[in-house]
Amino acid sequence: MDYGQENVFSWELGTKNRFADNKLQLNADIFYQTYNGYQASQASPVVSSGSGVFNIGSAKIYGAEAQFVALLGAARFDLNGTYVHAQFDNNVGTVSSTDPLTGASISRDVSGNELPNAPRFAVTGGLEYRLDLPNGSSLTPRIDGKFSTSYYYSVFNDPDTRQKSFATGNLQLTYIPQGKKLQLVAFVRNFTDKAVFANAARNFTAQPAINVYEFQPPRTYGVRVSFNY
Repeated sequence: MDYGQENVFSWELGTKNRFADNKLQLNADIFYQTYNGYQASQASPVVSSGSGVFNIGSAKIYGAEAQFVALLGAARFDLNGTYVHAQFDNNVGTVSSTDPLTGASISRDVSGNELPNAPRFAVTGGLEYRLDLPNGSSLTPRIDGKFSTSYYYSVFNDPDTRQKSFATGNLQLTYIPQGKKLQLVAFVRNFTDKAVFANAARNFTAQPAINVYEFQPPRTYGVRVSFNY
C-alpha cells in the first residue's frame, strides 16, 4: 500500500531551575507541533503484513509540561504534569476505513478527531523517605502513582478502542546494607490492579472482524537483588 511522507515541525521553549542549594528543582516547557501528511495505520487484509499505513492530513499538537522535585532532609517528593491538545485540523476531510460488520470499505470523516495515544492531561508523583538504621544500613519506602485522562488508540476515535481515565499506583521498599554494594528491593506494581490497555485495535485481517487488545501488567509483586562491585 503506497503512502506519502510525514513532516513534523516542532517548537519548544523551556526552563530548568534549581533552588535552595539544589534541594528544589522546577522544570517547565511549552511546545507546539504541526503535522503534514500524518501517517496512521490500520489492520487490513489488502496487504500481506496485515498492517496498512495511510496518510490523513494535517494535525496540531500543543501543550505544556512541568516537573517539581523537592529534597527535604531524608524525604524526596517528585511531581510531573502534562497537558496536551492534539487534534486533526477541521478540514482534513474523510479517509477510508472498513465496516466492522461487512468488511466493506467506507469513508469516515476524521476532522477534529483526537490523535492516538494523547491523553489531554496526565500527572505522576512519588514520595519516598530514607531511614538510616543504627548498623549503617538504610531502608527506603516509596509510593508513586499515575493519573491519566481518557485517550484513543485509533485516529477514527472509535469508542471500542478508547482507554478510559485511570489511576494506578506502585509501592517499593529498598534495603541497602552497610557497605552499599548489595541492594534488595521489594515491590508491588499496579497495586490498584487496574486494567489498562497497552494497545487496542480493530483487526480486519480476521473474518469476522475482531478487536485485538493488549493490556499493561496487572498487580505484580516481587523481589529484586542487585550487587555493585
